[in-house]
Amino acid sequence: MHNYESGSFFGSGSYSPSADPDEHRGRSIFSLIVMGAVVAVGAVLVLGAAFWVLGLVFHLAGWIIKVAILAAVAALVWRRVTRGRSQRV
Repeated sequence: MHNYESGSFFGSGSYSPSADPDEHRGRSIFSLIVMGAVVAVGAVLVLGAAFWVLGLVFHLAGWIIKVAILAAVAALVWRRVTRGRSQRV
């Protein structure tokens, strides 16, 4: 068992049962629950925005690749058409 009077596990602690109750103000269970909820909502918002941006990037990359392939095919067709005309003339 841990002996609270001898300090914490990693160093000399200052916890004692006779400490001033005003010293630990704002560290209630309710405040911890609220802080956890705020952190969870913040994480959901940040991750949602990150995944939205990632989806937008991949959507734009897919669109750019489609346009590049279409341009390459059009250039290949144009090259074949113009070579065929120059050989006939």
